[in-house]
Formats: sequence, C-alpha cells, structure tokens
Amino acid sequence: MDSKNINYEVIGKNIKKFRKEKHFTQQRLAEELNISLSYLSKIECGKKPASIEIYHRIAKFFKVDVSAIIDAPEIQKNRCATVIHDINAILENMEQRELYALWRLLKEYQAAIKQYNNHQTSGRDARE
Repeated sequence: MDSKNINYEVIGKNIKKFRKEKHFTQQRLAEELNISLSYLSKIECGKKPASIEIYHRIAKFFKVDVSAIIDAPEIQKNRCATVIHDINAILENMEQRELYALWRLLKEYQAAIKQYNNHQTSGRDARE
C-alpha cells in the first residue's frame, strides 16, 4: 500500500469503532496494547500514524484481519462481497456429497474456533 494513499483518519475511526464495540476506554485499550494513552488518542484522531506492528497488535487484540483496521468501510464491503461471490461459485459446482462433507468440516472448524477462543479467554482471565 502506498503511504501517500493511507487515510489515517479512516484507520483511527476503525480503531475507535472496534474499541467502542468492546466498551473499552482509550485508557484500557492503551494499557492492553502497552502504548501510551496520548499515542492512542493521536492514532484514533488520525493525527499520528502507528507502526505496522501496532496495527497488527490492534487487529490481533480485536480478533480481526489487519485490513479491517486500515481499510475504509467501502473497501471492506467490496472485499466481503467478492469473497461471498467466490464461495457461492464454488458451492454451486459441488456435488451433494461434497457439500455434506464441507458442511461437516465447517461445523468441526466452528467448534474448534469456539474451543480455542474459550481457552484464550480463560487463559487471559487467569493472568489478570
């Protein structure tokens, strides 16, 4: 991505949106990320760019892809629409037995993700 085309205000708004969805204050998020409140405030206002490492830490903390942090909402919607279109094209070309096998795999994957998230949450609670 060309640094001239990066919109730091959009990035800040995205971070603020994720923070508000979790009902976090800036202070709490800054503590979780091990950065200063002043630095986070400037990032959210679009006045100061963060390092790529910080954007990755923010994305990891909110359990989203880094593109959800740095991309404008329109770009995110277009990307999702493309993915959904591609998935539909794949599904339309599958036989019934393949669809059933895929459904079973997705159910197992979903259960594994829930188990992993529960383990991560319980591990974090034990450390706090």
